[in-house]
Amino acid sequence: LLQEEKSGECAKPSKSHQSKFHQSSSVSSASANVLTRRHFLPESVCNRVENSWALVQNDLEELGLEFFLRVFESSPELLALLPYGQSYLDTPPLERKEKLRQCPLLRVHSVHVMTAVGNCVAGLSDIESLIPSLRSLG
Repeated sequence: LLQEEKSGECAKPSKSHQSKFHQSSSVSSASANVLTRRHFLPESVCNRVENSWALVQNDLEELGLEFFLRVFESSPELLALLPYGQSYLDTPPLERKEKLRQCPLLRVHSVHVMTAVGNCVAGLSDIESLIPSLRSLG
Protein backbone atom coordinates (compact mmCIF):
# COMPACT_ATOMS: atom_id res chain seq x y z
CA LEU A 1 0.00 0.00 0.00
CA LEU A 2 2.82 2.42 0.71
CA GLN A 3 5.29 3.20 -2.02
CA GLU A 4 8.84 3.38 -0.72
CA GLU A 5 11.66 5.03 -2.64
CA LYS A 6 14.84 3.03 -3.23
CA SER A 7 16.65 5.20 -0.68
CA GLY A 8 14.30 3.93 2.04
CA GLU A 9 12.93 7.40 2.66
CA CYS A 10 9.40 8.66 2.26
CA ALA A 11 7.54 8.55 -0.99
CA LYS A 12 4.13 9.81 -1.93
CA PRO A 13 1.22 7.60 -0.84
CA SER A 14 -0.47 5.49 -3.47
CA LYS A 15 -4.04 6.30 -4.49
CA SER A 16 -5.20 2.83 -3.45
CA HIS A 17 -3.84 3.48 0.05
CA GLN A 18 -5.75 6.74 0.31
CA SER A 19 -9.04 5.34 -0.97
CA LYS A 20 -8.80 2.18 1.16
CA PHE A 21 -8.43 4.25 4.30
CA HIS A 22 -11.36 6.50 3.52
CA GLN A 23 -13.58 3.49 2.86
CA SER A 24 -12.67 1.79 6.14
CA SER A 25 -12.74 4.88 8.35
CA SER A 26 -16.30 5.98 7.77
CA VAL A 27 -18.68 5.54 10.68
CA SER A 28 -21.96 3.85 9.79
CA SER A 29 -25.11 5.36 11.23
CA ALA A 30 -27.28 2.27 10.73
CA SER A 31 -27.76 0.24 13.87
CA ALA A 32 -30.52 -2.11 14.98
CA ASN A 33 -29.92 -1.81 18.71
CA VAL A 34 -28.25 1.55 19.35
CA LEU A 35 -26.12 1.97 22.42
CA THR A 36 -25.83 5.60 23.44
CA ARG A 37 -22.81 7.27 24.96
CA ARG A 38 -24.66 7.48 28.27
CA HIS A 39 -23.99 3.76 28.64
CA PHE A 40 -20.24 4.40 28.62
CA LEU A 41 -19.40 7.97 29.56
CA PRO A 42 -21.14 10.75 31.46
CA GLU A 43 -22.70 13.37 29.17
CA SER A 44 -20.37 16.05 30.58
CA VAL A 45 -17.30 14.04 29.56
CA CYS A 46 -18.65 13.48 26.05
CA ASN A 47 -19.40 17.18 25.70
CA ARG A 48 -15.85 18.12 26.77
CA VAL A 49 -14.35 15.64 24.31
CA GLU A 50 -16.52 16.98 21.47
CA ASN A 51 -15.76 20.61 22.35
CA SER A 52 -12.03 19.90 22.52
CA TRP A 53 -12.08 18.08 19.18
CA ALA A 54 -13.88 21.02 17.59
CA LEU A 55 -10.77 23.08 18.30
CA VAL A 56 -8.48 20.78 16.28
CA GLN A 57 -10.64 19.23 13.57
CA ASN A 58 -9.94 21.92 10.97
CA ASP A 59 -6.16 21.43 11.06
CA LEU A 60 -5.76 17.65 11.17
CA GLU A 61 -2.70 17.48 8.91
CA GLU A 62 -0.50 19.89 10.86
CA LEU A 63 -1.68 18.86 14.33
CA GLY A 64 -1.42 15.16 13.47
CA LEU A 65 2.07 15.68 12.09
CA GLU A 66 3.10 17.60 15.20
CA PHE A 67 1.68 14.80 17.37
CA PHE A 68 3.80 12.17 15.59
CA LEU A 69 6.91 14.38 15.60
CA ARG A 70 6.61 14.65 19.38
CA VAL A 71 6.03 10.92 19.76
CA PHE A 72 9.12 10.13 17.67
CA GLU A 73 11.15 12.76 19.48
CA SER A 74 10.46 11.17 22.86
CA SER A 75 10.49 7.55 21.60
CA PRO A 76 12.47 7.31 18.35
CA GLU A 77 12.42 3.51 18.49
CA LEU A 78 8.74 3.70 17.49
CA LEU A 79 9.84 4.76 14.01
CA ALA A 80 10.67 1.11 13.38
CA LEU A 81 6.91 0.41 13.39
CA LEU A 82 6.49 2.38 10.15
CA PRO A 83 7.57 0.75 6.87
CA TYR A 84 9.59 3.86 6.01
CA GLY A 85 10.68 4.73 9.55
CA GLN A 86 13.74 2.48 9.78
CA SER A 87 15.75 4.83 7.56
CA TYR A 88 15.40 7.62 10.15
CA LEU A 89 16.66 5.74 13.20
CA ASP A 90 20.33 6.63 12.69
CA THR A 91 19.62 10.25 11.76
CA PRO A 92 20.51 12.88 14.40
CA PRO A 93 17.36 14.06 16.27
CA LEU A 94 17.09 17.59 14.84
CA GLU A 95 17.74 16.45 11.29
CA ARG A 96 15.31 13.53 11.79
CA LYS A 97 12.55 15.87 12.88
CA GLU A 98 12.96 18.09 9.81
CA LYS A 99 13.13 15.13 7.43
CA LEU A 100 10.04 13.60 8.99
CA ARG A 101 8.25 16.94 8.73
CA GLN A 102 8.77 16.77 4.95
CA CYS A 103 7.77 13.10 4.63
CA PRO A 104 4.57 12.79 2.53
CA LEU A 105 3.80 9.32 3.91
CA LEU A 106 3.96 10.53 7.50
CA ARG A 107 1.67 13.43 6.62
CA VAL A 108 -0.89 11.04 5.11
CA HIS A 109 -0.56 8.67 8.06
CA SER A 110 -1.07 11.59 10.45
CA VAL A 111 -4.28 12.63 8.72
CA HIS A 112 -5.53 9.02 8.74
CA VAL A 113 -4.91 8.65 12.47
CA MET A 114 -6.48 12.02 13.26
CA THR A 115 -9.47 11.18 11.05
CA ALA A 116 -9.91 7.91 12.94
CA VAL A 117 -9.82 9.83 16.23
CA GLY A 118 -12.40 12.24 14.82
CA ASN A 119 -14.61 9.30 13.85
CA CYS A 120 -14.33 8.02 17.41
CA VAL A 121 -15.32 11.39 18.81
CA ALA A 122 -18.24 11.59 16.38
CA GLY A 123 -19.20 8.04 17.30
CA LEU A 124 -19.55 8.74 21.01
CA SER A 125 -23.28 9.21 20.43
CA ASP A 126 -23.61 5.81 18.71
CA ILE A 127 -21.02 3.42 20.12
CA GLU A 128 -22.51 0.38 18.42
CA SER A 129 -21.94 1.87 14.95
CA LEU A 130 -18.43 2.90 15.92
CA ILE A 131 -17.27 -0.62 16.83
CA PRO A 132 -17.17 -2.02 13.24
CA SER A 133 -15.24 1.03 12.08
CA LEU A 134 -12.67 0.55 14.82
CA ARG A 135 -12.36 -3.15 14.07
CA SER A 136 -11.73 -2.40 10.39
CA LEU A 137 -8.69 -0.34 11.39
CA GLY A 138 -6.99 -3.48 12.71
